Amino acid sequence: MRTLFYAVLLVIMSSFKTVSANVAPEQVITTATDEVMVVITEAKTYYEKDPDRYFTNIASVLDKFVDFDDFSKAVMGGFASDQRLKSMKNEADKARTLEQIERFSAVFKAGLVQTYGKGFLAFGGEKVEISDSRLSPDGNDAQVLQLVYVLPRSPTRSGIRYAKIQTETGNYAM
Repeated sequence: MRTLFYAVLLVIMSSFKTVSANVAPEQVITTATDEVMVVITEAKTYYEKDPDRYFTNIASVLDKFVDFDDFSKAVMGGFASDQRLKSMKNEADKARTLEQIERFSAVFKAGLVQTYGKGFLAFGGEKVEISDSRLSPDGNDAQVLQLVYVLPRSPTRSGIRYAKIQTETGNYAM
């Protein structure tokens, strides 16, 4: 289950929405992690009776940080690419394709929230901290190392590295 939690964090956190240039990358990671941990802690008191509430709360937190639409488009590959859509001459085909992309994104997001929500809940709130954050000399990208400690059986430590890059608009994407 530990491995699932790390994989969950890596996938979810690597799909961060674009953030303002004035927000430090470690702050984005810390804020997202803290908010998820609050939901996990609170869910222990109600999950058995109201699991839908938990998944709704997890989705609400992740929606602030994770770009599910871009994430699902990346999974769909060329089918959902802007290039493919622009090349479509028939408006009906384009509309149908956009509807398929929307439906896939909704189902994909629901599946991720359910799967990862269960992984988060099983994790149980061990210690998580930022170990290192480095900004490149030109300030256009950064790397953040987040350590996850699994207790009490053994103080196992695993790291998750996030990258922050500056987009064409001047904002940053995690």
